Amino acid sequence: MNKLSSKEGAAAGDEVLADRAQAGDRAAFESLVKKYGPVLFNFAYRFMQDEDAAKDICQEAFLAAYEKIGVFDPERGTLRSWLFKITANLSLNELDRRNRAGSEETKDRVAERLYHRGGGSGRADHGEVAALRGAIEALPPTDRQMILLSYYHDLSYKEISYALSIPIGTVKSRMHHAVESLRVRLDRGL
Repeated sequence: MNKLSSKEGAAAGDEVLADRAQAGDRAAFESLVKKYGPVLFNFAYRFMQDEDAAKDICQEAFLAAYEKIGVFDPERGTLRSWLFKITANLSLNELDRRNRAGSEETKDRVAERLYHRGGGSGRADHGEVAALRGAIEALPPTDRQMILLSYYHDLSYKEISYALSIPIGTVKSRMHHAVESLRVRLDRGL
């Protein structure tokens, strides 16, 4: 008997829900929203550092997914990575919009919001968590997304490649440079 890993089992269950949603089953789509809503919110929040923006992005992501569920193709990637792709694109669009509008916040305000929610599991002190979050925040947006998708949401390189629409080799290279940049920043205490 061939057992599926928990990740493969979840993907198979997602495909069934996606098939049902493609057939017009609203309850199936609502199940996907319940399953992925908190995860996508977490990703958008960590990227944007703004709870309201993260809520808006998640709402837009699910609306887009609902409207485009018919084009989801499990041969191209998992439903999970497809939803992250939508959320990642909307997050980048919102960040670009804010940058064009000149509404970038000072690093102090971003840090204040970041640390307000607390962090860590008791293993790292507040300063270490703050330093890591600051170092992640300083990364270029695409590198930041890769770090968040990999380390916080456990996406594989293949899933990140699909979610960000970049070749897997580029993911590996950028991930290496992003991790190295984080290490250097943390070693310097930046």
